[in-house]
Amino acid sequence: MQIGVSYTGNVLFLVWIDDLGANKTDTNQTMAYKNKTYVSMDADSDLRYYYLMKAWKQSDHTSFNFYDSHDVNNIYDKTEESIKAGLQERFRESKVFVLLVEIQLVIYTNM
Repeated sequence: MQIGVSYTGNVLFLVWIDDLGANKTDTNQTMAYKNKTYVSMDADSDLRYYYLMKAWKQSDHTSFNFYDSHDVNNIYDKTEESIKAGLQERFRESKVFVLLVEIQLVIYTNM
């Protein structure tokens, strides 16, 4: 497993890469091709950075690209079981995990 950290503006990008192989077998013996990127964030405050990543992907001026695991399925049913099943499917097919964290710098001074 490789871990990378990048800091841009006020956003910290933490990246985990699972290099244990492209094909995995889950407990149900179904094959999942692990070629996607799972992006995790606080949707209330950091969703704009996820959309920024998607915009970079669409841009003709950058070679940035990723296969978004959020495109694997849509979780419409908001029950706990449905959410867990949908997330497990996305994780099974993900090779890279990106955690977006917005950093807010607070400086205290004694004046």
